Amino acid sequence: MRRILVVCVLLLASCVAVVPAEAATAPPPPPPPPPPRANSSARPVYFVPGFSSASSHGDLWDGQWKPVYEAMKRWGWSGSPHVVCFYTNASGCNTRIESGTYAVDLRWLGSRLAWNIYSSFTKYGVYVDVMAHSMGGLIVRAAVTGVKKKHPDFPSHLYIEDVATLGTPHSAPPLATYCTGLTGSQQCNDMQEGSAFRQWLLENPNTGYNYGPDWTLIGSDADTVVPRSAAHGMDAGHYVRYHASAGIDHGELVSLTSGAYSQSYWNYYDDKWYTDSTGAVPTRAARNALYYWKDW
Repeated sequence: MRRILVVCVLLLASCVAVVPAEAATAPPPPPPPPPPRANSSARPVYFVPGFSSASSHGDLWDGQWKPVYEAMKRWGWSGSPHVVCFYTNASGCNTRIESGTYAVDLRWLGSRLAWNIYSSFTKYGVYVDVMAHSMGGLIVRAAVTGVKKKHPDFPSHLYIEDVATLGTPHSAPPLATYCTGLTGSQQCNDMQEGSAFRQWLLENPNTGYNYGPDWTLIGSDADTVVPRSAAHGMDAGHYVRYHASAGIDHGELVSLTSGAYSQSYWNYYDDKWYTDSTGAVPTRAARNALYYWKDW
């Protein structure tokens, strides 16, 4: 009798120990539904930088995104800024998703971005907006693609209302400008035409009915790094094209915060190009794209 009791107690203990382990593998409950989509200047905004051949962005706040965010505040924005970094030597960011080099692949960075947005906002039913420069737009596109495809490395939901990309190579541009001589750069490999990463990406990806995002693609005919055709190389609801006469190069897409520039723009709801010789600066155009939930 004593032996039977001992065995039962031991078996019971082992069973009790197993339950928490099984529970720990259970998927998290779905987040609450997001609020209705609406025009807003109060949503959190993620700023995602692009590629660096030195695997270092330096100070991303003072060196890149602070002037943009301060201009957005002058234009009425009140949502909190979330500056993303993924290179080890980057500084001035408050949202680190990785500490690596250009050897880290873009799908992985997309999954890290998706989980950060999910953990910080989506699981609480909160929408965010995203402004991305250059390769950063591909990271955002990867984040949304992974969720849409239900990839196991990505969260189940992602609430992004609007995305504005500036000079993002949505279709593969000539990469000699910044990839020549680089060995071991998975990010350069991912951006090449026909790469496995590009084949995996979705066109105009969204995360489900009414969850967004609404995409605005901004490019410049004077961009010597990412041609305007590549910056517009994905199906999207809105396009902004800065004319060659405006003289806006790749870095100036995010460094300029004032002035008037010749541009054309297109919106899905009327399928017509409009030209404005005194159009808004690219960062203002991006801000407008984030404000309107379906328009531009």
